[in-house]
Amino acid sequence: MVPMTSTVRLPDAGVVIAVSEFDGDTRTVVSSYEYPEWIQGQIGTFSGAGDVTFTNKTDQNRRMKYRISVLMPEGSEPQIPDTLTDVLCWEPETSRIIGVFEAVVNANQEVVVPIQWDLVVRNAGMLADLNNDGRVDGQDQGILIAAFGTDDAIADLNADGIVDAADLGILLSNWSDYSEDTIETSDASGGTDYNTLWRTADHVFRLTLNELPNQDRREGHYVIPKAEWRLT
Repeated sequence: MVPMTSTVRLPDAGVVIAVSEFDGDTRTVVSSYEYPEWIQGQIGTFSGAGDVTFTNKTDQNRRMKYRISVLMPEGSEPQIPDTLTDVLCWEPETSRIIGVFEAVVNANQEVVVPIQWDLVVRNAGMLADLNNDGRVDGQDQGILIAAFGTDDAIADLNADGIVDAADLGILLSNWSDYSEDTIETSDASGGTDYNTLWRTADHVFRLTLNELPNQDRREGHYVIPKAEWRLT
């Protein structure tokens, strides 16, 4: 491909506008497209729109191609849907979305090819973090369940056009291994290293919970069996 003269402009509205042109002996190529400015850590729908005009200056039919390259912030991971894989791809090693738009242009004719994409950008390694809080937990599950049966792009984790059980399975397989709970050290045997709020308690019970591989979870927490006791 022949290099083109390009101009990229970033208006105050946060939209990047890219304009390129090439005028050679056999062809003229002029493109203009825009996409939103993207910042590191941002997730959501990333759309681009514009067109490229191919002009054939010869007496022979020619196939013409135009290549675009969109640099994304470090840590971003665009999800290319199947409907766009013939024109777009993701290069993780360069953090760039690459697009190739082409057309067969008849002799001495002009063809306008649309440049259009809508895809979801997620944080690398956090595919199922739907609320962008840095973890996958019950809040993300709630977002997905609320979008069940729709075409919500954020919750559609496998980009097949519908939010369903397959997306829920992806979310659960990416569940974060963490806990928000702070459990203070306690010693039911009467030691000094226990919660001071329990000093006035008449009785202190110590329970041991063994986590099993298939133990039920609710909203990201283990369901603890009911403990029963009797004072004598």
